[in-house]
Amino acid sequence: MAWLRSIIRNDLAGVDKYRYGKPVSELQRELGLERVVRLSSNENPWPLPGSVINAIQTSLENVNRYPDPQSQRLRKLLAQKWGVSTREVIIGAGTEGILHSLFHSIIEFGDEIVCPVPSYPLYRIAAIASGARFIEVPACEGGTWEIGDIIRACTERTKAVILSNPCNPLGTIMERDRMLNLAHELDSRQVLLVVDEAYAEYVEDPGYLSGIDLFRDIGRIVITRTFSKIYGLASLRVGYAIAPKTVVE
Repeated sequence: MAWLRSIIRNDLAGVDKYRYGKPVSELQRELGLERVVRLSSNENPWPLPGSVINAIQTSLENVNRYPDPQSQRLRKLLAQKWGVSTREVIIGAGTEGILHSLFHSIIEFGDEIVCPVPSYPLYRIAAIASGARFIEVPACEGGTWEIGDIIRACTERTKAVILSNPCNPLGTIMERDRMLNLAHELDSRQVLLVVDEAYAEYVEDPGYLSGIDLFRDIGRIVITRTFSKIYGLASLRVGYAIAPKTVVE
């Protein structure tokens, strides 16, 4: 069976597996506790509204049927909510599924993806799995990044810059002026800006600029969002992206 290892790509050997938080049931058994509050996965602790539970239960009546592969109904509703075209919305198995599909679509082996760090570990895993080199830009004191540092990290092989705003895990934001500056600088260099807004609904800072507003202005960026956090649907694995039609297709 040793030959099986030889067919695995060598560059994947150094990629750490994504470490999911242990299930609560497993922690209860290990610790001998009846009640466990798990903080490692940023899950919404509040119960779902009854209307949502009823809708999920009703949908189970058709679980023996394949779903609409294009998720047309959900795409239409999201397009209406954000004021974009249905052709600019794509649905995926959480942010994870969308990023894997995106990187595999744009990366040629040896291309680069630049990322301000610390960041969500999945970015590195998805980038390397697609064949890209993952270039890290360390944060400055205070948990922010200099736009110039991000731009200088880009080369002729850079296909995308990915960042979370607000930042996971730091909780900091990239303010409006800096985000606009970064977006325009990358656009002029034909580098795709990918903004993960998994926690956007929690932001109260008036200086925050949603990437969706930026998308309406520039149009050549990708914004990912999820139903796993504030909407409490983590186990359903529903994420979406707002992106240029060419990227969605």
